[in-house]
Amino acid sequence: MPKRMKIGANMIKTVRRITAIALTLIAITAGIIAPASANSAGAFQHLRNRGNDLCMDIGSVAVGTPVGMHACNYNGSYASQVWFFQWDPVASGFDITNQASGLCMDVASYAPGAVVGMNNCHYAEFYLSQKWISISNSRLQSRGDSTKCMDLGSYASGTKVTLYWCNSSPGYLSQQWLP
Repeated sequence: MPKRMKIGANMIKTVRRITAIALTLIAITAGIIAPASANSAGAFQHLRNRGNDLCMDIGSVAVGTPVGMHACNYNGSYASQVWFFQWDPVASGFDITNQASGLCMDVASYAPGAVVGMNNCHYAEFYLSQKWISISNSRLQSRGDSTKCMDLGSYASGTKVTLYWCNSSPGYLSQQWLP
């Protein structure tokens, strides 16, 4: 009997690895994350909204800082606009870490309009408030509430990134994110 349980555990690990690889490939194909190359630092990249062409940015490296939208700066000196996607195969979601602060995107609530902010990273599968997945039309969906996606209430510079009901319409640009 113990051998049978070990085979089951190994099979579960294999299925999780295959699922993680498949979801990562889907995210790359959808344009949410860029594959690492010899010239890049892993999966560090900007996150630009399709509706306003602004980039996610943080104004401070402090815990609790909201994620906002500002003009994109690709010259390398704006680490506050650079994000790292780390796949968690157990939670089947990405931790999204800011390069300047080392903090992770997090939500304190799943209520519509809840602000996406920065918090200490908890690389554990049960911290679903810090886990995100890429779904159709380049949307970033919360793993804590699969009905909510990152959204903008306005296209103005300085607008905070919030959670709102996922909208799969291709014309709903406030939920579409590009590297």
